[in-house]
Amino acid sequence: MRLAKLTLAASAAFMLCLLLATSTFAQTSGISGSVSDPTSALIPGVAVTATNTATGVVSTSLTNDSGTYNFVTLPPGPYKLTATLQGFQTATVENITLGSAENQRFNIVLKLGSAAGTTVDVAVDASQIIAQSSPSIGEALNADKVRDLPMIGGDVLQLINTVAGVNGSNASNQTTFAGIGAGSINTVRD
Repeated sequence: MRLAKLTLAASAAFMLCLLLATSTFAQTSGISGSVSDPTSALIPGVAVTATNTATGVVSTSLTNDSGTYNFVTLPPGPYKLTATLQGFQTATVENITLGSAENQRFNIVLKLGSAAGTTVDVAVDASQIIAQSSPSIGEALNADKVRDLPMIGGDVLQLINTVAGVNGSNASNQTTFAGIGAGSINTVRD
């Protein structure tokens, strides 16, 4: 009987210690969320900082490939979130108060940066434009281009076998181009 009371008291003491240890470890809080642009596209690589405004301690996290960030071990207190990425305006979330063992979520939207002083030049090579009004696409290869191609046997028509969607070989009658027989495709060599 005495041994049972001693075992019961030891078990109760152990459970009390376990409860106190668990509550001590549960004192950290967390902030998580996502960062997106005005079109709701998630943005990877954004530097998100959580600043404890009472102590000045700064924690930094980068958004992952899916545009999410996560601070898992922040002490309770007042915080400010800041998200920055080149080409975007800095976004700030202020007056965040984290309680003990509390997790909060803040989704941040970054607006595009100022266009003042920014120049974007877009140049398009006319030979790269695909004619949208024509049902066919083609290009004439000059002798230098043909000579520089990595061909086995020097036959330019062997290049047909490297085109996506070609089934068969050597432009035989059983060869198909995206389901169309080789006899219906016009490939010429001058």
